[in-house]
Amino acid sequence: MPMPQLLPLSLPQGWAIMFNVLYDHVITPANHPWFVEDLLWLTRVRLDATGIQRMTGDIDVGWYPSGQLDGAYRVRLLGEGGWDAILIDFASRDVGEVARAIRLCATAPLENAERAQAYFDQAWPEEPAAQAG
Repeated sequence: MPMPQLLPLSLPQGWAIMFNVLYDHVITPANHPWFVEDLLWLTRVRLDATGIQRMTGDIDVGWYPSGQLDGAYRVRLLGEGGWDAILIDFASRDVGEVARAIRLCATAPLENAERAQAYFDQAWPEEPAAQAG
């Protein structure tokens, strides 16, 4: 059986991958222990004359409950305040929908949860579905 590939991410400029073990495959009884809470962490960054600066905004992807066959991916967009400021909280078992949610979270406004969620909800039906492998 071939080794699964990392899920292709289509991110706009200004996002850095801090941690990534998010693979492009479907959960099965054989691989479900690999579906854990910490799969992907993205953070907003800016490059200036002093180097790379972290900005407000993180995207976290995990599988909940960790290691459970009946779980689901959770994609969360965090604003200023981190885990106390969850702007978008999306859940799905479909890795293609997860890739799409990540892309939308990376372009959502970060001012407040209402604006971010409204952007996400409006864009979701219009955004073309990603191809999952």
